[in-house]
Amino acid sequence: FTALCALIYNISEKIQSRVQLMIEPMKANISDFARLIQFDQGAQPSGYAFGHMKWCSTDGVCLPLQSLSDYMPTLLSGWIGKVYSLLFIITYALILLLLTYQCFISAWQNNESKRYLKLVSAMLCMAALFQLIVTLLGNLRVIPLTGLGTPLISIGLSSSITASIGIGLAIGLCFGKK
Repeated sequence: FTALCALIYNISEKIQSRVQLMIEPMKANISDFARLIQFDQGAQPSGYAFGHMKWCSTDGVCLPLQSLSDYMPTLLSGWIGKVYSLLFIITYALILLLLTYQCFISAWQNNESKRYLKLVSAMLCMAALFQLIVTLLGNLRVIPLTGLGTPLISIGLSSSITASIGIGLAIGLCFGKK
């Protein structure tokens, strides 16, 4: 088995580049994340600003389309700068936390027919909050990237629909007039 693996490794350039990507992610020639980090570092401290986004370098290396989903916090950092992107994401997380808290409290205090619907909306908002945190930590390279998009910001359809339903239910049921 070891000899077969060594033979496949020596024959295939793709396998060699994948092994290099696992060992040295910032130096591998096929690393989308390395290209995105270079994009982010080139944009600091205040980002490229509106209308001046550089999607391709002068060498012809372009950002991957995946940056619109998995790497959205890093893309935001390159667009508007680290400080403003972090403030934006923290504000977004606080809004999701407030909606989750308000729905849990409203479901607990009021024993009505919509109690379980409020709990469902709280869980959907909490799921969007956890998805935001996991995506942010992956982009900060604290944890491995998971492939999750940033809810309501990324191009992922399923996470946007789920977060929209949760936020809509939370606002309608927990903040609406009685």
